[in-house]
Amino acid sequence: MQVNSDIQRRFYYLSAIKMGDNGGSDSEEGTPVPVIKKRDRLAEVEEEERQEREEKKKNREPPIVFRDLGHSSEELLDELEKSLDRVELNDDEMRCLRELRDYALGDEGSWILSEDFLNLIGRILLSGEAGIGDNSRMYCLRVLAYLAVTKDDVILVLHQDRRDHVIMRYASNVDQLSPACQEACALLICNLFENLSTSEWLL
Repeated sequence: MQVNSDIQRRFYYLSAIKMGDNGGSDSEEGTPVPVIKKRDRLAEVEEEERQEREEKKKNREPPIVFRDLGHSSEELLDELEKSLDRVELNDDEMRCLRELRDYALGDEGSWILSEDFLNLIGRILLSGEAGIGDNSRMYCLRVLAYLAVTKDDVILVLHQDRRDHVIMRYASNVDQLSPACQEACALLICNLFENLSTSEWLL
C-alpha cells in the first residue's frame, strides 16, 4: 500500500539522519544501511512534506474568498490612517502603521512587522476609546482581509496572536457589531480560508 511505503520511506530517512556521519552501521536484520548526510535527507523530507501540503491544497474544495474589497489596498490603508487622525498614537504605533503599509504594498515578508503590531490592532478593535470609531475598525479588518488573500506568510502574524487572541476576541462578538464591521469581519474570516495554514488556525 502507498501509505505503508510512505511510512517505510520516512522511517528510512529518520534512521539515516540519526546515523549522521558515523560512517554507517548494520540494522538489526544485518542489512547494511548506507551513509546519508543529514542535510540532504532533511531537505528531502521537507520537500516531500511541502509537496504533500500542495497536493492537499489542490484536492480540497476551492474556498470562497473576496479579493475585491471595494477599495484598492492603498486606499484601504489611506482610509485607516485618516480614520485615526484624531487618535493620539505613540511613536511605536506610528511605526507599526508604516510597517503595515510596507508589508501590504511591498515585497517584504511578515518579519517586517514588529512585536507591537498586534498591540495596535488590539487598541483599534478592542479598546473602545471615544476617538476610535467603527470606521477605524472596519478599515482595519478590511486591511487584514486583504493581507489574508495576498500574503502567504500572514499565518506568522496570526501565530503571534495566540496569547491575547485579539482577532478572535473581536470576532466572537460579531452579533454586537455594527453592520459595516460585521461585513468586514465576515470578509476577514472568509479570506483566511485562502491558505491551509490560516484555515487550520481558524479551526
